[in-house]
Amino acid sequence: MKHFHDALPRVAAACAVLLGTASCDTWAQLAPTSPSTTASVLTSFPDGQLNHWYVSQSSTIVGVAGESAGDDAQMDNAFLGLAKQSMASVAGEYDTASAFAAVGATTLKAAAFSTTSDSFAGLHSMSYAIAGLSYVAVMDQPGTVTMDLHLSGLLYSRSLGATAAMNVVAIGSGVDDGTLASLDLASNNQDLDPLQTIRLLPQINEAHAQVFNAIHDDAFDGTWTFDKNFSVSAEGQAFACPEVGAGRAYCGKYLYAFSLGLATATLNNADADFAHTLTVTGLQLPEGATLTFESGAAIPVSTSAVPEASTLAMSLIGLCLLAGVTTRRRQRA
Repeated sequence: MKHFHDALPRVAAACAVLLGTASCDTWAQLAPTSPSTTASVLTSFPDGQLNHWYVSQSSTIVGVAGESAGDDAQMDNAFLGLAKQSMASVAGEYDTASAFAAVGATTLKAAAFSTTSDSFAGLHSMSYAIAGLSYVAVMDQPGTVTMDLHLSGLLYSRSLGATAAMNVVAIGSGVDDGTLASLDLASNNQDLDPLQTIRLLPQINEAHAQVFNAIHDDAFDGTWTFDKNFSVSAEGQAFACPEVGAGRAYCGKYLYAFSLGLATATLNNADADFAHTLTVTGLQLPEGATLTFESGAAIPVSTSAVPEASTLAMSLIGLCLLAGVTTRRRQRA
């Protein structure tokens, strides 16, 4: 496919969305460590409310191409709001490709489909779809916010030489710098197509980062169906306290941020359908914390229970007694 790489948005740009802008200046703004950084956040959120949940950034990107069908691509980005859905499709003499990506206040959707009747060797038709969604809240309580998510969808490759792939990235503030570096390393190669990028992204299972992918090749093992619950956490990042300026308003407050990415890609005869969807199903807040939401964008909220002092003391006494009994038994033996 001679013009395939030229026809689609650069994969590195797409992966920046997939990683929830983790390697961009926006992410740096979401981890305030100095008065100047704090001011940049305030400039971005001039009317921001304390203890309020915001969609900070969102994107949709799709690209399709076929040897006999031509190519098409669309993308949309929004700051402090929801990007428009992106759709693309082409149909030719012997191949077709289509892709769809959309975001809602609590959902990400991405679906990619491609077909070819030509020789199964090589790249004849390809499609990909990526949806990205980031959240931010400035709260007066320190601690950890845990986001619960649900993923549903399917992968299916219908012939030899066909591939269907998906990738999910969920990142919370407080994520380790080394984790971000490993994601950047896998995604910033300008010469990779979307499928190659998904193959290179590492599998990560950490408190502040959940990254996983699945790749269905050569019509192996029927349809893969996904119905998965998982969680990712954000640690409150303390704002700096400048002596002067607007940043003083957030002195002593804590910023919580999440970035989510859902990507699908297909080669030749394959389906990667995750339009039903990656969904935020709940938030677990620190003890004493509250959140408000925009109309129609509320997320079920629970509070992490912290044992009362008396209960905690009794538990510690019980553990000490148990340790003492165990020690005496060993001495008698």
